[in-house]
Amino acid sequence: MVRFRNDEGEAELQVSHTVIALVSDLRFLQGTKAEIGLIPVYPTLTFPNHYSIITGLYPAYHGIILNRFTNPTTGDNFTTRSREPKWWLGEPIWETIANQGLKAATYFWPGSDIKKGSWDCLVNLCPPYNASVPFKERVDTFLHYFDFPNEEIPAFMALYLEDHDSQGYLVGPDDPQITEAVSHIDGFIY
Repeated sequence: MVRFRNDEGEAELQVSHTVIALVSDLRFLQGTKAEIGLIPVYPTLTFPNHYSIITGLYPAYHGIILNRFTNPTTGDNFTTRSREPKWWLGEPIWETIANQGLKAATYFWPGSDIKKGSWDCLVNLCPPYNASVPFKERVDTFLHYFDFPNEEIPAFMALYLEDHDSQGYLVGPDDPQITEAVSHIDGFIY
């Protein structure tokens, strides 16, 4: 199973106005798009939503309620750089995969570099987030997992690219800059 995610609505971004090869092709494959789309959890922020996607839980149950917050009882602060398992509740799919004795690979998915339960992914399959890694290198590394011998290909792979997320907050999801950013990501993958 492969889970690819970028922010701002994935396949809905001006596909009718611009040719975005991968997104357009995926629309024709059965099972690649939900009829009503992905309904985000509240709050509609990256970390709560991405961890909900991967755990199947609402933020109140998996613990990541905002991108940054303070626990009112302890005074402890959570940020997007927090790596303590105490914040990351629930069982993400990569932990479920590991519990079955299978491999998973994640590339910059929020929470995937947290060691908890049976999950302790190797750096070559789950690198810690580093914004300076160029997108082409990220995608090439991710696609290289498919070059492994069949018995070593991870049973689950997740890739998160944030390129147009920050732009979308500045200009809005329908701005041509967003389409350009999505096309940029699409070009690396397709």
